[in-house]
Amino acid sequence: MKIKRKISFLLAFLLTVTLISPVLTEDSYAAEVTASGSCGTNATYQLYSDGTLYISGSGAMADYAAANSSPFYNIRSSIKKVVIKSGITRIGNQAFALCASNDTGAAITSVEMADTVTSVGDFAFYCQSKLSSVKFSKNLKSIGYVAFMQCAFTSVDLPDSLTTIDGSAFSEAKLSSVTIPDSVTSMGHGAFWYCTSLKSAKISSGLTSLDFSQFYGCSSLEVMYIPDSVTSFETSYPGMSGTMFFGVSEDFYIWCYAGSYAASYAKKKNIPYVNPSLKDASLSLSDTSFAYDGTAKTPVVTVTYDGNTLTEGTDYT
Repeated sequence: MKIKRKISFLLAFLLTVTLISPVLTEDSYAAEVTASGSCGTNATYQLYSDGTLYISGSGAMADYAAANSSPFYNIRSSIKKVVIKSGITRIGNQAFALCASNDTGAAITSVEMADTVTSVGDFAFYCQSKLSSVKFSKNLKSIGYVAFMQCAFTSVDLPDSLTTIDGSAFSEAKLSSVTIPDSVTSMGHGAFWYCTSLKSAKISSGLTSLDFSQFYGCSSLEVMYIPDSVTSFETSYPGMSGTMFFGVSEDFYIWCYAGSYAASYAKKKNIPYVNPSLKDASLSLSDTSFAYDGTAKTPVVTVTYDGNTLTEGTDYT
């Protein structure tokens, strides 16, 4: 009987705890709200004590004329993570910008965007030098001028919905590689200017032209994949001029197709280049093993591509 009473008491206790326990939501976990307010006509924010900032509501966040006019500027050193929730469509100009690269208030390390976000405004995360992770919206269409300048991420997964990368959007960032989706049809001056850690860049087939400033000063850049769609390299624009591929690595080469504008330019400028179609070539040896008899053995090497046997010493690029 005593065992039954104990079990009955335990069940009653657990039922009571279940009934009186509050239902926790994303915005009501253990951390406390330390700041809140408006950041757009229908957009609000809440900053929690663990450093997570939630942007909620609908439509666009407000644009700000200067970094220090944003409601986030005075609490910048407390914001570690930014979560843009579903319903928000745009991150405003200078929303999370800092005033200078040496601003000791830089604290944001990650950003997550709901798939309702379609654009990131100018200077949105300018000089956020600790920002090392960005989850972009799957429906993002445009990234504004200087939006991620001097950020710390080493890679970005740009969505296939993206069409526009404005000038200096990723300049001086810590990127080691970048693939520009084929959906991108517009890329502004200096987009990846002085990304000195950048080693490889794959260009969108939606672009028809590249200008000298877009990868200017990328001193670690070893290879650029350039599609047939690119039919011109611009070495000047109003107010500035320069040399294509200025300041890249000494080991730099172009990955491009035979007969393309990039291949022609590479030949003219004595820039090493590789025809990517040759990666599908097959190689065979006349003999794969020999009985040792004290003399050197050299097998016949045959390279075939697209049903044809390639001839040694012939330039197929």
